[in-house]
Amino acid sequence: MILKTKILLIILVFLSVNVKSQFKIREAMLADSDVQKELSSYLEKIPVGHESYFGFTNRNEIEEVKLGSPFQILTLDYESIDIESEAINRSILWYIPIILDDTYRCFLHVKLVNNSFIVVGIGLMELARDVDNFEKLHNFKQMQNKALFFDPTLNIICLVSDVDNYYPIRELPQCSDCDTANDQVYNRTAFLNRIRIYD
Repeated sequence: MILKTKILLIILVFLSVNVKSQFKIREAMLADSDVQKELSSYLEKIPVGHESYFGFTNRNEIEEVKLGSPFQILTLDYESIDIESEAINRSILWYIPIILDDTYRCFLHVKLVNNSFIVVGIGLMELARDVDNFEKLHNFKQMQNKALFFDPTLNIICLVSDVDNYYPIRELPQCSDCDTANDQVYNRTAFLNRIRIYD
């Protein structure tokens, strides 16, 4: 019993430290002047007449955007899927919502490399819309330190909380052994077990 208590305490301390460091990264990313400059640069590069591909209806909307809280992108290591602690990886890629009228229009794509932020792209309007709709439907807009699990191979996207709960936004393909309710939440073990059905 004492050993279990010590292990639980170590896990809680680790999660607490990790959450604080993730919060600091998000704050620094949003305050970074290069990220702000690159946002403006990428928005200016959107070709005239193609604004709708990025979630905008006209050029004037582009001038009124703001950045939302960044999502770190989590990925699956298929080679380690049977080792729970190694199966889900935190990537160096982050998606920052570009917001207009309290709605995600698309994402600014930023890599964190050697404590520097490098903007590498803009887009994913459909994903931004899906995440925005999901957060509004489930009142998750205020959730802190959230991440996105993203696996395009299986067409799975999950909102991931800082306590490692997985909320499917785009579900796994339907199967007879799966509960396909839209409001499901999984801990990491249950989520990985569900993925193994398709692996």
